[in-house]
Amino acid sequence: MFRLGFDHRSGEHITLAHVQTMNRTTHALSIVAATLLVAAGLLATAAPLAAQGAFGRSVEVDGDQLLVLKPTAGRGAAAVHVYELGPDGWPEVQRLGTDVTSATGEGLGPGLVVHDGLALVASADPDVRHAAHVFRREADGTWSAVEPIPMDPAAKGADDAAPQLDYDGLIRILVPPQRSVATDGERVLVGSVQAQGTGHAQLMERDEGTGDWRIVADLAPTSGDRSGAYGASVLLAPGRAFVGAPRQDDGAGVVYVYEAREDGWTETARIDGEIVGDVRRMGAAIGLHGDVLIVGAPGTGDDEGRAIMLRRNQDGTWEEIDRLEAPGSDEERARNGFGAAIDVSSTGIWIGAPGADAVYRFENAEPGAGTPEGQ
Repeated sequence: MFRLGFDHRSGEHITLAHVQTMNRTTHALSIVAATLLVAAGLLATAAPLAAQGAFGRSVEVDGDQLLVLKPTAGRGAAAVHVYELGPDGWPEVQRLGTDVTSATGEGLGPGLVVHDGLALVASADPDVRHAAHVFRREADGTWSAVEPIPMDPAAKGADDAAPQLDYDGLIRILVPPQRSVATDGERVLVGSVQAQGTGHAQLMERDEGTGDWRIVADLAPTSGDRSGAYGASVLLAPGRAFVGAPRQDDGAGVVYVYEAREDGWTETARIDGEIVGDVRRMGAAIGLHGDVLIVGAPGTGDDEGRAIMLRRNQDGTWEEIDRLEAPGSDEERARNGFGAAIDVSSTGIWIGAPGADAVYRFENAEPGAGTPEGQ
């Protein structure tokens, strides 16, 4: 395992240093190393970053850059922290979204996705105007804000005046909707969870002629059950969409699978405890590694977080093939929130653990690698 970032005790920067190597043989792939990114650059203090805005709630990789979401204001404004690999490690080079969050105290949604030079960050504005803030990566590697994606395309141009401070307005400000976002390059899937836990997952496309966004599908379970934070996580793949509901089934969590058919989008699978066994908050995050689905189950209370790996069978069912866990003792893994964020790139599988102030990277190896002693 490698560790980089800042020392919580001294606030001094730690360059990339070899700490430990760990091997893990899996059915789908072998995991041979983990990289831990600890960022206390917000404030040189021993206070845990879990209390500093849920750093590591979402992670994305874009070439030589790692984007880490801090969605709430705590020890600094909500922002997307951008780290760039260099000769001396992973220094922070930019923060995105602070022009909005610093001025208003507004947070960001837990969703973050990067595709083809664009970074989409789920909005958390209480007025429900924007689905996502959008940033474009320039030729020099920096990111610039561009026009956000509207939450309701039909309401474009509506009055942006602040809502009156009635009871409902206060609730919107204090408990804004939780949003997630995903894209496949052509479409955007936006999940939105209200304060009472009910949610939606809407698929949007952009009109090439006008540039306006329009809703083309509302993905809903065949049971009609939109409770349990349905839409807390979303993922788009060619011809397929995934929507997480981490509080359904008494908090065990569910992931819904939808496929594009001639007559529209249809639910084809429901991944739940009958498939993966006893987990908590499954579906908090979703990633795809080739034909392997990776689902985060960060747990609750003293639970250890984990990431569950599943593969689709020819008959359309899904089966668990392995699990990823953070290194360390049971005590160290308790309450770590491992699995709260997942991103898959050519550099490996990145998994956020906001309860441990960390982002872990698992690298691929040839299947069948051995397991070291004591592992």
